[in-house]
Amino acid sequence: MDFGWESAVELLWEFIANPTVHNDKINAWFSWLSALLCFLISYFAAWRIKSHPRLFTSLALFAGAWVLVMGAVNSRLIEPKVTALPDRAVDIAAFLFVYAGAFLAREAPADSALQKAQHFMQVVALWLLFSLVLPNQILAHTLVSPEQLQLVFGELIGYLGFVSLALGASAVAGRRLLWTFVAVLLVYAGLSLARTLELWHVAAGAPRAFTNPVYAYLFMAERILTTVLFTTIVVRHARATETDVLPVAA
Repeated sequence: MDFGWESAVELLWEFIANPTVHNDKINAWFSWLSALLCFLISYFAAWRIKSHPRLFTSLALFAGAWVLVMGAVNSRLIEPKVTALPDRAVDIAAFLFVYAGAFLAREAPADSALQKAQHFMQVVALWLLFSLVLPNQILAHTLVSPEQLQLVFGELIGYLGFVSLALGASAVAGRRLLWTFVAVLLVYAGLSLARTLELWHVAAGAPRAFTNPVYAYLFMAERILTTVLFTTIVVRHARATETDVLPVAA
């Protein structure tokens, strides 16, 4: 982030003094910090299971997604009129979510329907990724603007990322933990849709206003909950796998 720590402390005190103020720098700084926290949780969780290559890869991809989110938040604060780059960063983060969930889903038995589903998710994600790089000259020949169409493609890949994470969790998580995770993802998807609808009528090249602070902090909470639950699911499965292969004492 382009804030120095002294500026960050000043912003924090300003927020404490008046938490209702709609200060874009304060909100963006906390948004960036929430993504950083998600990265750190995923990063250290991945190192705890480094002896499990597939599970390690799942969490490594998940951690990489949060780095992209951090970059998107920073970019939007520095250049509010530049939307393509941060939008693509968030879309690629969702793309990484798809593969993080798919790698976890491979923990299911080889003949399981989950194996076919995770392969399908990856193929669809790759097609959606291709749609995100189509030039505006092609996208202009549609009923909506190229920017609106890109929002739709980005939203779809976001949903696919959520579904893939839930799919991966369903392969290894207990019922209670799985449904808690699914509930969190549903709220996250709803907030994402609300933000997309908010941006739908923003003109191309116009600065985007920071979302309502209530939504912004709900987003942050959802990021953290999603990360805590997903890493818990993966690490628990890794530990259970280690327990299963321990030799039985004579």
